[in-house]
Amino acid sequence: KIDPSNLINLESLKKNNIINKSYLKFKILGNGNLKSKIDIEADFSSISAKEKIEKLGGVLKIKNSK
Repeated sequence: KIDPSNLINLESLKKNNIINKSYLKFKILGNGNLKSKIDIEADFSSISAKEKIEKLGGVLKIKNSK
């Protein structure tokens, strides 16, 4: 399980065996509901995911965004 008080990124997901270590990038999608504030760093994100994260006061940082 991931601690929502810490930054969630590709490295933390690999470390906790949430995703396979061969992944180089990941995208956040807006499926499901959030119950707590999270801070997340991803390569891509859907608009609905960004809205859900920010609605609860969380931060979504897109890596290499122009």
